[in-house]
Amino acid sequence: MSEDRRENPQDKQETEFQEILGYYEANGDGSQDTLVSALREIQDVYGFIPPEKIQETGRRMGVKEGLIEKLIKLYPSLKAAPYKHRVRVCIGPNCGKKGGPSILEAAKKAAADRGGSYFEVTSSGCLKHCPTSPNMMVDNDVYNHVKPENVASILGKY
Repeated sequence: MSEDRRENPQDKQETEFQEILGYYEANGDGSQDTLVSALREIQDVYGFIPPEKIQETGRRMGVKEGLIEKLIKLYPSLKAAPYKHRVRVCIGPNCGKKGGPSILEAAKKAAADRGGSYFEVTSSGCLKHCPTSPNMMVDNDVYNHVKPENVASILGKY
């Protein structure tokens, strides 16, 4: 009888993760670009960058976890949770006066109605589109003059 030797998907992911870190430990120059490249490869393996992998990546690459967490927030293509889309709602001075917090709450509700891991909803200090406030961004798409009652239909496009 032949033995079934299928590899466990988690084992395969861990092997790939270790290979990525090994490569960047040996060939990396310690730059931010190198770290971001490693994070993108890790995300390709898991679909996001798991918290426990942030810790190990920091330890092995000689950087603090806080730096990795900041890079994940800085680069829209990197994500720390297995969501499909990132929603950012401006609550800066202009948007805040024109209903930004209400839009944020509407986005959180619409995201929860869609399923908890489909959207990551966060606030942003300013999306730099002040003349068209209030503003909301889904991935890299900016929506202007947003009203709370329109948020669900905007997110329905994704």
